[in-house]
Amino acid sequence: MRVTRLHSRLGFAAPRLRLAVVSAALASVAVLGSAPAASSGPSIRAPADVIVGEAEGHVDLIVSLSAPSSSPVSVHYATANGSASAGPTCDSDYVATSGTLNFAPFQTAATVQVQILDCPNSEGFEAFRLSLSAPVNGVISRSSSEVGIVDNDNVVTTPGIVARDAVVDEKDGLALVPVLLGGTGGEASNTTVTVDYTTVDGSASAGSDYTPKSGTLSFAPGEMVKTVAVPIADDAATEPPESFVLSFSNPVEATIARGEGTVTIAASDATSISQPRISAPFDIAVGEGDGYIDLVVKLSAPGRNPVSVAYTTQNLTAAAGSTCNNDYVAASGTLSFARGETAKVVRVDILDCADLEGAETFGFLLSAPVNAVLDDAGTVITIADNDSGVSLNSIAVTPANPAIAGGADQPFTASGTFSDGHTEDLTATVTWASSSTSVATVTAAGVAHGVSGGSSTISAVDDGLTGSTNLAVGGLIAQTISFAALPSKTYGDPAFTVSASASSGLDVSFTASGSCTVSGSTVRLTGAGACTITASQPGDGAYGPATPVARTFSIAKASQAIGFAPLAARKVGDPDFTITASSSSGLAVAFTASGTCSVTPLAVLPSQAIVHVIGVGSCTITASQSGSGNFNAATPVARAFAIFAGARTCKVPELVGRRVAKAKALIVLRHCRVGRLGRAYSRARKAGVVIAQGKRAGRVLPGGTRISLVVSRGRKR
Repeated sequence: MRVTRLHSRLGFAAPRLRLAVVSAALASVAVLGSAPAASSGPSIRAPADVIVGEAEGHVDLIVSLSAPSSSPVSVHYATANGSASAGPTCDSDYVATSGTLNFAPFQTAATVQVQILDCPNSEGFEAFRLSLSAPVNGVISRSSSEVGIVDNDNVVTTPGIVARDAVVDEKDGLALVPVLLGGTGGEASNTTVTVDYTTVDGSASAGSDYTPKSGTLSFAPGEMVKTVAVPIADDAATEPPESFVLSFSNPVEATIARGEGTVTIAASDATSISQPRISAPFDIAVGEGDGYIDLVVKLSAPGRNPVSVAYTTQNLTAAAGSTCNNDYVAASGTLSFARGETAKVVRVDILDCADLEGAETFGFLLSAPVNAVLDDAGTVITIADNDSGVSLNSIAVTPANPAIAGGADQPFTASGTFSDGHTEDLTATVTWASSSTSVATVTAAGVAHGVSGGSSTISAVDDGLTGSTNLAVGGLIAQTISFAALPSKTYGDPAFTVSASASSGLDVSFTASGSCTVSGSTVRLTGAGACTITASQPGDGAYGPATPVARTFSIAKASQAIGFAPLAARKVGDPDFTITASSSSGLAVAFTASGTCSVTPLAVLPSQAIVHVIGVGSCTITASQSGSGNFNAATPVARAFAIFAGARTCKVPELVGRRVAKAKALIVLRHCRVGRLGRAYSRARKAGVVIAQGKRAGRVLPGGTRISLVVSRGRKR
């Protein structure tokens, strides 16, 4: 149902309906607020309200700063249930998250990712909120955002495409238009759906008021929601409220159920005043199937100072709550208008419940204005029911025909099927009865209790209809096992005992699976991982078998340490030597080397290696153990030692053919000494050239060995 203004069509004599229950109180509220305390740092803004499909897996919510800050900025965030419920598994709707966003200097955006659960249960439109609090070096200007979830479990051949309206302030920058398959109720398709879209001028003009957009939206199978973002121009012209339309055409594998989404841009750029008037929206009506309503709070003109006002919903004939059979989800908080802003939107969720009811109303109230005055403080919202003509056809009680032992309990569920084909859980609203209370009793919540052997009919009655099933109660007495949770362990921990008891007093036995064994009540750990101990009691002639109780605990990897003795200093020329290290786990130790040395592992002897000295300097040998399935990696142990020069040796150089001065220099350089010098005539060598040497070139001799030389006299004349 499209939102419309209420006037004479709803039977009100006046064109503007006030909230009678609060009018007297509002008349006495002081309308002048005091100026807010001065604050430093940028404003922190939660993102705009958003709608996602159940199958999208997650939603990224971008929290932004109004301007870069030279100081770090932080803000706490947390999700909160609305009609959607948080939990880690189905049948919850999303996974709760909370924490602190930290903005580094000059960072202006940070993302909170929330996981969306795609569960097979059919459910209506649901929503949760992301709230901001506890800012540091900043001020919160928008404290929360709503995330709506459209269910994807109603698969149809030809879904209807529904465009929703949007209201924005000119300062918002973007108008977000949700496009939904089947509206908020959801109609999924097993084929790809496409539809063309384009913007169309109304009182707003493309180019000057907004950036025109056109294109094609494509919904993959199971995808429910698309959002078209249209840029809004923030010009300096004084303008009244203006609007344009996002129009849809040419659907493929779908029909167009609502082909236009109207975007309204609030009045802007009027002369700012010190005390603008704040107005709640006109009294309006909304259809129960619309999923939500956006309530626009406006200022008569921009404020010279930041403006704020508190808001809250109030029950009239409609009841607030997060589940059926309530009518809407309560909302409250504070709206903050920055300088230049004139419009804010409060989204209130409407619950589409199957119960038949007439039109119902709730109120929307404004109070406690700051830097503004209240002009119109209240709105009445009327919810039109969409369940006319729907009636209960039958009741089914499940499980069908169960059997329990005496003393045991059996919960039952009553499910109603209605004339429009939908089903509803009626367990809490039907009247429960047992045909034989000597065999079994049943509570108002549908939980039967076995009293004695026999059978009894368990029935559920509602609106003149009855559903029933037979409950067989055995003669054996039911028993239960009490078995406390087991704490986590670490591999290598000593054996320990477990204990459990049965309500019958009979002995309980244990079995083990995973990285452990059990003997009697003694548990021994066999490795890291997990261990499950199951307690059971098979019963006897008086008691039936108890339902086994399993307790699983984790077994962490054990720590280990390396033993590696210090290493003595070495000299160049020393022979290679063996090193040894050990780990407390018994696992093999590996070695690496750095410096003027090398290391080679011994394949046949784990945890040993051969070290070779390369030259003068230092050598560091590091022993490490990388761990295993049962042990964490050990902290490496490094051992460093110095390497000194060994005794010097004389390596005889090639001297023949060299001038005698050069030959003497080479002898000294090779750590040798010059021996006797002889002279002889030579036809081949010039005078002063070495023609013979006393030690053969290349020999390695003790340092200081003398080398005698024969030097040419030249040709004999």
